Amino acid sequence: MTVLAVLALATGWYVTRSFDTKVLVLVAVLPFLGWLQAHAAGVPWSLAVTGLIALLLLHAVRERPASTGRGAHGLTALVLGYGAVVAAQAFSTDLPSVLTGLRGARLVVEALALYFIGAEVARRPVLVRRLVQVVLAGGALVGAYAIKQWLAGFDAAEIAHYRRTFPIAIRERRIFSTLPGASALGHHLGLVALMSGAALLVRPRRWVVPSALLATSLLGVLLTGQRGVQLSVFAAGLAVVAVALCRPAFRREGARAGQVVTVLATAVIALVLLTPVQDRRAASEPDRSAFDSARIKLALLRDGADESSARLRTERLGQTVDALLERPFGAGTGLNLLVDPERSARSTFLGQAGFGDETYRLPLDPLPGESYYYTLASETGLPGLAGWLAISWFGIASAAGIALRHPDRTKAAVALAACGYLVIVVVDSFTVDAMSSITVSGWFWLLVGMVGRWAHEDRLPRGGEVTAASRPDGLQVTR
Repeated sequence: MTVLAVLALATGWYVTRSFDTKVLVLVAVLPFLGWLQAHAAGVPWSLAVTGLIALLLLHAVRERPASTGRGAHGLTALVLGYGAVVAAQAFSTDLPSVLTGLRGARLVVEALALYFIGAEVARRPVLVRRLVQVVLAGGALVGAYAIKQWLAGFDAAEIAHYRRTFPIAIRERRIFSTLPGASALGHHLGLVALMSGAALLVRPRRWVVPSALLATSLLGVLLTGQRGVQLSVFAAGLAVVAVALCRPAFRREGARAGQVVTVLATAVIALVLLTPVQDRRAASEPDRSAFDSARIKLALLRDGADESSARLRTERLGQTVDALLERPFGAGTGLNLLVDPERSARSTFLGQAGFGDETYRLPLDPLPGESYYYTLASETGLPGLAGWLAISWFGIASAAGIALRHPDRTKAAVALAACGYLVIVVVDSFTVDAMSSITVSGWFWLLVGMVGRWAHEDRLPRGGEVTAASRPDGLQVTR
């Protein structure tokens, strides 16, 4: 009852706050969702986050001035089309119930709402700067807690929670810090590392704190033991360096970043070569630390395509193609929630509600957590998969374009970080279903909305409308 009373008071306070405060509160809460779920398990925290997003979206709609134009034009049309496909699939006749479809659709729609919130955030330069500061402050806490888990282990609440929901994470000592899983932690620390780089680009003389955060974040990515995230962060680093080198104002910092990426790549390669190849089960031995487990799994990369995880990912791509051929328009959102009803009963607020009975026959094999591309293909078919890919690549291209040519150094640096984060999500989606977590998908859609808005502003005719995003004080004027 005490927790519920505190939540009621916090909700009342949240409702009365400004749009900027609501955004910063949401961004501050998201990285600690996993810790809350483990240490206050009686509260449906995922639904609480849904409520925060809904209130924030209503506030954004109410405050958005009618004179700012049509938004991000083609990108917004793509997002709305993708949302329509997801909504339609919630009522698929291949599902055991509409409730299952709605449960699956919520995972997409609540995060997709942050696209429109991101477009509003992009109009407020002061809020953008504060957003970066909150990400870095939260990243320091998340990184510190990850190191605590590495050196001191998991506490009793975390062990009990993950034994019920994802026991292999405990056995292999995958560090998840305050996030709901090791993959989510890797994505978030990748974002913190990229935002630390953005802070260095904006104020290169203040390099101590961002550099420390960057190093801590990269160490945390290694400790997750998630090779997909590790390779995705490396790919993002290469993309960010390539874009930075193409902009004269960022060339010196880009060259330094390239040197850092080269040193880190050399260190990881040395770690892989110096670690003997062992059975993956060795990572679960009682005397192993998180670093030992991560090192053992990295060494398995020497097996190349013969390694079991690599074979599994190749198999999942084949299953993605098969799903598209068998159900080209998808089998309905929520399909992949049906793989383990007992786990859902233990770990979700609604339990097994809507999952059907023993007479229900699955149209496709549910494979949650394996590959987001399979999740999209099996649930939304070719329209959903093509729509998400188009949005992702539009976001990456727009972010890179803004980083290359935008005169505002802060916007260019944040767009460069956004470009890197979108690369992480697109690449790692081959190995895990990371977008099912609001801590990952929320940032994906928020950053796409921000860069979409900035890209639209770049296309406004000279002498036309000037919005709040064009002025350092955030005031809207017209000339």
